[in-house]
Amino acid sequence: MNNKKILLIYLFLGSIILSSIYFFKFKYQTAICKNCNVVLISIDSLRRDHMSTYGYARKTTPNIDVFADKSIKFTNYYSTSYLTPISESSVHTGLHPERNGLTSFRSEIAPKINMMATYFKKAGYSTFAVGDSPEFLIFPNLKKSFEKDFDHYDFRERHSFERAPDLNIFKKRLQENESDKPFFAWIAIGVPHGPYVKNIPNIFADKDYSRPMHELLQFYGNLQFYYDGKAYNIWDKKYDFRIIGNDNKFLTPTLKTPKSLQNVKKWPIEINEADLKYVIDSYDNGVFHADYIFGQIIEIIKNLNLEKNTVIILQSEHGEDLGEHKYIAHYDIWDTTVAVPFIFHSPILKPDTSEELISGVDILPTILSHLGIDFNIDIDGINIISKIKNSLASIVERKYIYISRIPLWEDTLRVNSSEHDIFSDFRAMNTIHDFRDYAIRTKTHKLIHRLARNIEEIYSCWKYVSGNYRQIHEYEFYNLINDPTELNPILTDSEIKNELKKELASFEDKMKSNSVTVKKIDWIQDYR
Repeated sequence: MNNKKILLIYLFLGSIILSSIYFFKFKYQTAICKNCNVVLISIDSLRRDHMSTYGYARKTTPNIDVFADKSIKFTNYYSTSYLTPISESSVHTGLHPERNGLTSFRSEIAPKINMMATYFKKAGYSTFAVGDSPEFLIFPNLKKSFEKDFDHYDFRERHSFERAPDLNIFKKRLQENESDKPFFAWIAIGVPHGPYVKNIPNIFADKDYSRPMHELLQFYGNLQFYYDGKAYNIWDKKYDFRIIGNDNKFLTPTLKTPKSLQNVKKWPIEINEADLKYVIDSYDNGVFHADYIFGQIIEIIKNLNLEKNTVIILQSEHGEDLGEHKYIAHYDIWDTTVAVPFIFHSPILKPDTSEELISGVDILPTILSHLGIDFNIDIDGINIISKIKNSLASIVERKYIYISRIPLWEDTLRVNSSEHDIFSDFRAMNTIHDFRDYAIRTKTHKLIHRLARNIEEIYSCWKYVSGNYRQIHEYEFYNLINDPTELNPILTDSEIKNELKKELASFEDKMKSNSVTVKKIDWIQDYR
């Protein structure tokens, strides 16, 4: 073979090698947005199916709609729990609550656990947080956990200032940031969390509505007043509910019946369809208000010319049950409370929609991987955006996600007298045992294991207020295609049910053997 032929062969092989390098580098490159800024927006109590972004008939989220059209919208994202700080702890650590230590409003994230801000700070980012969700401010143990490694931590109470974080401070922090230094900003928005009718413009609700639900919705603890189609007079002395301040002292006077309800002669009050419609409409007002705040945040980012190099993530800690399961609140781990939005926007990714299962623990590794920040640690989450093909993200498939119902909601309640103080008795036991339920979910089925059923039957707030007994089965199995609201548990066994039992048992064992134990404080501010 002459030298000319040999040269042609080498040139041919070289062209193949170069083409392969180009193909894999540019067509299937790792999804890295080098030195991009990050804004994580967490909206409280925002259920996915009440957002026009996700197909809700009412135009509740016009600003988020526009944002989602330019982003990757995940339609099967689920929070790891049903209470704000518990599920948000998974977002910031990549760990299920049992593995980071935050299993109660009285506990904390273990000091040895790295937070999202920790990774960014080590990578040379400026870090700051702005918000109005009280969980991250008025509970000293929770504030200590979530403010870790933020250069600035600017939270204020949600019930004043028109229920919005201080966006002037957000803008100021952006302007103060060094031009050559990327930033990580976390914004926690406290609406549409109850009370639904306080300091929020009324867009959707009947302005002439005059029945009792208007007054009842101004009370923080919706769960305590409404069960099984009836509203109860929780201001009655026989219940003896009290509110405790963050100085560990009872606030006085004790709860009093609103003047507008003092003439009601017969309690409980029957709640009709018009009443529940007013609840839903009032909740949607909160969704619309949260969307307005979101729009202001995006406008600030645009006006400062930061949009082209900023990754923006929208998620919610939990949703809200609006009467589907005979109460109004976030109290359990049905989809009404854990099916929430997750929208991921990056300047290097094209818009897309993903139906893959995603868990709250996946947000941390996904963000860090997308920015090329090392996190070589043992976490529960996975990087869901693995590669880019022609600027479209390659989404990693999950078969199962897991949800923990911790703590039981009763862990946050207080009554004043020793005669009725069942919730203090419950807390004393819960400090030792950490009662909880677990769920496993696929795209089509869900299994809930009621490990805490016996203790809940005794100490349930539902039973305390209404006097009604609730039978709780050990397992609740749902076909989500036929029963998306999870109203009719399937009690008979099947192949898929047994498969989920086995997988869930394995997860429960893992949480038990790998859980982190932290000291719980003796008192807690009443979360109402």
